[in-house]
Amino acid sequence: MAKNNQRDPSLRTTTVARVNQLLNGGLTKAGAFEKISAETGRAKDAVQMLYYRAIRAAKAGPKSGSKPAVKSAPSSKAATSPAVAKPAVVATPAPAPKPASRSRRRSRKASRRAARPRPQSVAQSGDFPALLNGIAAAINALLKHVEKTVHENKTLKEQSARLKAITSLIRGR
Repeated sequence: MAKNNQRDPSLRTTTVARVNQLLNGGLTKAGAFEKISAETGRAKDAVQMLYYRAIRAAKAGPKSGSKPAVKSAPSSKAATSPAVAKPAVVATPAPAPKPASRSRRRSRKASRRAARPRPQSVAQSGDFPALLNGIAAAINALLKHVEKTVHENKTLKEQSARLKAITSLIRGR
């Protein structure tokens, strides 16, 4: 079983606060993870793991009296000084019970699909002329592209013949 090597209880909170601060500064998440990695001496993957575990813990809420969840949005104090950030306790209601079986989930999905109205066909909706105009425009654009490609191929063949003549002159044939 994996060991939990987290020594500082506010480590996740400070990591989230620092990442959010760097994100507000214009960095990407990957860039923020790299910068925090360089600042703290931790591996980039470890920083990323701390961040996402904190986010998941904040979404899931506390589980049976375990550690308090951390708040993902930093306060103004945490944004300016990540080393002083404190863990925030978020009161969340108990999670809803999960469905008993997989078949219940399938039946709900099927009933949701059945409840959705079917899309009308083009002929029923009256958009047929608009659809035909769109198809005609697409065909015209395709024809223009083919004509352009044929012209480019002709030009390339002419250039190829010239290059062949030049190489034969150079080689002395």
